[in-house]
Amino acid sequence: MPAEARELLQGEVRFRGFAGVWVALYVKPRLSLSTVEGYVGVLRRSLVPYFGDARVDDIDEAAIDAFVEHEKTRGASEKTINNELGILSRALSTARRWRLLDEVPDVSMLKVPPPQFDYLTTTESRLLLRAAVGTRWWLLILCALRTGMRASELIALRWNDIDLETGTVHVRRGRFHNVEKAPKNNRFRHLPLTEDLWRALVASRREDGYVFVGEDGGPLTWDAAWRGLRRCCKAAGLRPVGLHVLRHSFASQIAMEGIDLLPIQMLMGHSDIKVTTRYAHLPHAALRLSVQVLATAHGRLDSGHGHQTGTSHQCATLPLPGNQEFKSANVSTQTPPREEEALVVARRGFEGENMANVSHSLNKISSSLVPTRSCDE
Repeated sequence: MPAEARELLQGEVRFRGFAGVWVALYVKPRLSLSTVEGYVGVLRRSLVPYFGDARVDDIDEAAIDAFVEHEKTRGASEKTINNELGILSRALSTARRWRLLDEVPDVSMLKVPPPQFDYLTTTESRLLLRAAVGTRWWLLILCALRTGMRASELIALRWNDIDLETGTVHVRRGRFHNVEKAPKNNRFRHLPLTEDLWRALVASRREDGYVFVGEDGGPLTWDAAWRGLRRCCKAAGLRPVGLHVLRHSFASQIAMEGIDLLPIQMLMGHSDIKVTTRYAHLPHAALRLSVQVLATAHGRLDSGHGHQTGTSHQCATLPLPGNQEFKSANVSTQTPPREEEALVVARRGFEGENMANVSHSLNKISSSLVPTRSCDE
């Protein structure tokens, strides 16, 4: 146990006292500011009110199961409870390392439905960009939609992070509550610029400083960016969304263009590809092409080519009645693949794909669906 902890944790150690020492000596030195805030919030809202007076070495599986039932009664979601359990487990693991308990109790996570997330379609992205033309938010929105950068990374972006010669943006830091640190998961990324974003940056470039600034010339704040984006959404006739939805939109749109999960993971900076599998259930361009071979095969059979078992009417393609048009499947009603199926897709890695293909797909989205702005504007 650290000397500071030994001085603070004397006698029967209660969870309330331990939690304060744990945050000060373990959480704050190791985790990002936003993560620290999340941990402290969970401790204050649920873990300390429930376990505060309990001895650390009395928190066993039965006590944790009782906590789960208490949270369910309180109306907490499975995702919220799992977040609380994860923080509790990490705290108790530290207690074990500090020799405050003999073993860490087994923490069983709840089954959680596939995560739901919002994203803009390519048509909605076009409407948003059109509404933002002529405003100070146009470049920010375009950069978010073309790179998938986090809000903290966009706000911390400097002109010396952008290499216009190679068409690359280097993601080196994030900014949260006026504090700049390495990006989430300590993953530096080097992202290719689409042609429309490259042109916009060339037209706007300055020698140094932040790319996106506030009205006072200082770094753009989260609140200002949030308000500006909401105004643009209203002008476009869209639901109000935040910068994180634009990040989801980037990943969703390139996934639907057929890009594999591994390149998407690298572009997004996910530490675990399981996070990236949320995009695997979207209507993949390659999957749409794959199922079309059935209609082609049936057409060959109907024309007398190829071998068929059974009668022709069993495989015939029926004409659509009246003026009815073929429509693609509704994404909201599709069943996401099992995790192991999504990981099989991810393991394909760069088979038949490389970053040039990724860049080509990004430019395809930008050139065909998004209004460009000339350098004179």
